[in-house]
Amino acid sequence: MAELESTKKNTESVNFCAFIIFCIIITFGLIAAYIFGIMPDPKGELVDCDCYMHLIRASDLYNHGQWYDPVWIKSNAPFGEPLHWSRPFDVLLLAGAVPFSVFIDFETALFWWGVVLSPLLLVLALVSLNWATRVILSKDGTFLVILFFLSQATVLAYFQPARPDHHSLLILLFILNIGFVLRLIVGPFKKSVCYWAGAVGAMSVWVSVESMVPVCVTISILGFLWVLKEEDFLRKSVHYALGLFIFCCLFLMLERPFHDLTLIKYDSISIVYASILGFMALFWAIASVLCNATTFLKRRVIRLACGLLGAAFIAFIIYRLFPKLYHGPFADVDPRIMTSWFNITAEVQPLLSNSVTLDISVQLIGSAIVTFLFLCYMLFRTKEKVNRNAWIYMAISGILLLSMALYQIRWAIYPNTIFTIVMAELLCRVLSCKNEQMSVWWRAIKNSVITLVLTMGFLYAGVLAEKKIRKGQPAKNLQRPLMVLMCDYIDEFQVSKTNTLQIMLNPFEGAEMLYRTHHAVVATANTYGQGILDTCDVMTAENDGIAFEILQSRRTDIILLCPNSTESRMYTKPGQTSTFYQRLCEGQIPEWLKRVELPENLSDDFLLFEVMFLDNGSG
Repeated sequence: MAELESTKKNTESVNFCAFIIFCIIITFGLIAAYIFGIMPDPKGELVDCDCYMHLIRASDLYNHGQWYDPVWIKSNAPFGEPLHWSRPFDVLLLAGAVPFSVFIDFETALFWWGVVLSPLLLVLALVSLNWATRVILSKDGTFLVILFFLSQATVLAYFQPARPDHHSLLILLFILNIGFVLRLIVGPFKKSVCYWAGAVGAMSVWVSVESMVPVCVTISILGFLWVLKEEDFLRKSVHYALGLFIFCCLFLMLERPFHDLTLIKYDSISIVYASILGFMALFWAIASVLCNATTFLKRRVIRLACGLLGAAFIAFIIYRLFPKLYHGPFADVDPRIMTSWFNITAEVQPLLSNSVTLDISVQLIGSAIVTFLFLCYMLFRTKEKVNRNAWIYMAISGILLLSMALYQIRWAIYPNTIFTIVMAELLCRVLSCKNEQMSVWWRAIKNSVITLVLTMGFLYAGVLAEKKIRKGQPAKNLQRPLMVLMCDYIDEFQVSKTNTLQIMLNPFEGAEMLYRTHHAVVATANTYGQGILDTCDVMTAENDGIAFEILQSRRTDIILLCPNSTESRMYTKPGQTSTFYQRLCEGQIPEWLKRVELPENLSDDFLLFEVMFLDNGSG
């Protein structure tokens, strides 16, 4: 018996070591693909503008140490503007870059740490997912869930090399949250589990306030289970909500100076979100007192009524204190940006829109259908003993997070993660069905086909649908290597007025210009302020005089255009209305602009103009 137990432990250790090696191979494979130019983004480039801005923030923190002053003066030039991101991801970037700066210069260390960071977070996410699902999946299931997770198009997008973005950290924290919440729901009451779950939830809110959605989903599910079964869910809810509130307050004090703690902000951690979690903790504390002092809450219908009234009261109080919250995290953003600029930002488009590729939408919708059919069987049809509470959590959170993905594609990764866990359980059950009349070889073939269909079927179907159904080609995108060359050219470009130029260009390329040059830009896509509006107003101006007034007010030195990119759609008005952008592309240049002759390797893709006569105000 002792030998059998020892052999079993050795086998488990070998399997886990093999799993770790597999994760490391995946990581280094992704990094090698980037280095050898196999990835879509070439070596030396980052994936998008968010990545460049993250490196800029981390570098600025390293060089100036201004933790409480995230204003970047070279964006929204000449006025400057803050970013709504918080500090945890900056610290994560510095945690890797600073040690490596002992061997190479800091900027190079920061760039390459940014390249490898997301794949390294993928390793942690895979290990965390294996740990998180042990309470509801078999040992085979905890490995199969990794296969499902890696087959998701959204996962590969967020964890790809050269994407130093806080979303990969959010996914890791979401997986850890799933693990602690499952243990909280399935196991007996333990204060440590409640407060660990609260700490992870509060940390994710600190990273991004979008995590308030999965946090509120968790609190709602705990409330639902309390109404449905009572048991010890009241105590669990009290301590989980209290943990969220305590750690949220702690992180708020770390993020902001003492005199700024009461500042109302909707797009980052602030008194707004600490108050929401505080009211939730207060509700559960009152419910606990009532439950201990009276028999008032013994009846299920009374618990349901109290839960609904409590939720409504909290919603009303929050509305009275912070009415803009119900407009979303961008409540303070100019409505013109919400209605125009956000319409061309891919990640905030609905799942079922032309802006989202079918490989993502088909995979998510297909996985959702299979998941919910199987969950219905698990919860209502099967007579076997299962962790019903855990699967209730999966079902409700899957539905609510899927509804968010239908609203905006950026939420797709959350239900995708939930669905991978459920489908891993489904695959385990299917593979465990044995047909004694089938030979070993045929059984292996059958299991391989089933595994391939369940893990990759919807992705392949989506890719095929994208090629066959979608007609027409998207507009030609700005080529990254050319943008690098353009930045090198502008970095050396001098005018008589100043050594630091103020540049107006496509906001989606503004962050890379900031990262690669010493110049300033009017707008980046990362900040939703006046810079974006002024850029759009200049480029869509029907009258050259209007464009000149804005350029003069901002002391703009040069204008950079890339007519072959998608910006041509951004600055075109419906009908035959001529815009300033179109006139420049057609060679209709006002007298206060001077076209700069570019080298041959840049002239086919870019137009560069120097703004003249700003000192005397003529136009």
